[in-house]
Amino acid sequence: MVGREKEYAHIEKLGNLGAIPYDYGFKVACFPTKVRGGTAGQARVVAMVED
Repeated sequence: MVGREKEYAHIEKLGNLGAIPYDYGFKVACFPTKVRGGTAGQARVVAMVED
């Protein structure tokens, strides 16, 4: 039933998280790749940090 009342994104297997200099206070953007006929696919996930 998750996702019926409020949209969410399920993201797993992220790499290089140690390169983010903060534990919180940054924004995340996800840029999906197109997969023909698929219901899931890869995405480029980017952490945006402001100095």
